[in-house]
Amino acid sequence: MDESKNGFRVRSRKMRFLILLIGCLLILGGCTAKEEAKTSKTIGLDVAVTSIPKQIQLLKPVKITALVTINGAEVNEKAEVEFELIKKNGAQIGFVTPEYIGDGKYQIETIFDEEGEYQIVSHVSIGNVHEMPIFEIKVLP
Repeated sequence: MDESKNGFRVRSRKMRFLILLIGCLLILGGCTAKEEAKTSKTIGLDVAVTSIPKQIQLLKPVKITALVTINGAEVNEKAEVEFELIKKNGAQIGFVTPEYIGDGKYQIETIFDEEGEYQIVSHVSIGNVHEMPIFEIKVLP
């Protein structure tokens, strides 16, 4: 009888250890997932895209600028930024890598050779966070 009590006890200790181990792993896994989610939410990445001039004329130079901030502070050269130019009908013109001009601003200067409506998608990545604001412009004759 002592052996079965002892055998039951060993199984019970093993079960307790196994349950404790699984519980610890679940708690640690949950904390890690919460930390990753917290990091993504608290980074506060914001991108504002503008053009100068506001009215774009055919074959005239235009500057398109993205202001990149994190929690209101300007990002200084650590963002990956690309502008994607697309005609309103969906025809992709291509990607352009803007120049960092300081104060969190990334800029391109370009000329549109066809009138019509365009979308400028600003692809901005910092770490594992990616923003893609869309800016629409109209090119006049």
